[in-house]
Amino acid sequence: MADDEETASAAARAVCALWWSSGPSQPWCVPGQAGVRVRAYVDIRRAPDGTSTA
Repeated sequence: MADDEETASAAARAVCALWWSSGPSQPWCVPGQAGVRVRAYVDIRRAPDGTSTA
């Protein structure tokens, strides 16, 4: 969660650059809660190029 869409997306892109990932989702807000959310699925067992990190 972040205060704005730009920050949330940048944080997700930084994490996605470290591991094999789905990439960041579109930012969304939860009604009644402060901040913006972004979802990304990452496989921490693989590097961004798909090679095994184990």
